[in-house]
Amino acid sequence: MSTANGNGAPRRRLTFDAARHEYRVDGELKPSVTQLLEGAGLVVDYSAIPAATLLRARQRGIHVDACCDLLDAEDLEWSTVHPDAVPYVQAWARFKVAEGYEPVASQVQLYHPEYGYAGTADTVGTVGRRWVLVDRKATVKVAASYGCQLAGYTLPGLECAEAGGELAPVPWPPPARAVVQLRPDGSYRVVPYEAPDDVAAFLAALALYQWRGARASMNAPLRLDARLG
Repeated sequence: MSTANGNGAPRRRLTFDAARHEYRVDGELKPSVTQLLEGAGLVVDYSAIPAATLLRARQRGIHVDACCDLLDAEDLEWSTVHPDAVPYVQAWARFKVAEGYEPVASQVQLYHPEYGYAGTADTVGTVGRRWVLVDRKATVKVAASYGCQLAGYTLPGLECAEAGGELAPVPWPPPARAVVQLRPDGSYRVVPYEAPDDVAAFLAALALYQWRGARASMNAPLRLDARLG
C-alpha cells in the first residue's frame, strides 16, 4: 500500500514496464497517452517507411533522449554519445542556451486520477518565469498531432510519480506546451502548441477509448449459467 499523503489518505503508486510500455496504478493497468492517440488515429503514419529504417530511427531517438537527460543533469560524457546522435544532442544544448531553458525534471511519469490515463513527458522546465513542458523530436517533420500528445501531459489535475512511484500533484502551474525539433545539422526549431482544440482533440480520443471499452463489455459473451444460477 502506498504511504499516506498530507491528509492521511493513502497515496497511489505508479509503475511503468518499459518493455511492454504498460502503466499501472496500484497494480491496475492504465492506458497511455500514446495508446489513446493511436486508438483515435491521431498519430503519424510510418507504415510507408521500411521497418529497418524505422527501427534505427527509434533507437537513435531513445539514445538522443537519454543523452539529453544526462546533459540536463550535467552528467553527460560526450565520448559515450553515438556519432549519429551527436548533432541532435548539440542541438538540444544550443536550444537551452539560446532560449534560456532551465530543465527542472526529465522523463516525468504522469497520471490523471480523474481521466485514468498515464504517460511520460520528456522534460519540464522554465524560460524566465514561465513554465514550459517540452517534447523533444528528432524527426524530419513536426506533426500537428503532437499537440494532442502535449495536451495529455498538461491537463489540470495531473499527478507525477515521485521516488518509489508514489503519486503527488504536479508541483508546477499549467505550463506552456512546445516541441523542440532537433535536427541532424545541429540546429533546432521550437514549435509551440497553444491551440485550445489540441486539448479538445485529446479529450475526444479519451472519450472514444472509453466508449469502445464500454461497448466491448456490453458485447462480451453472455454466460447463461452464471445469470440463471
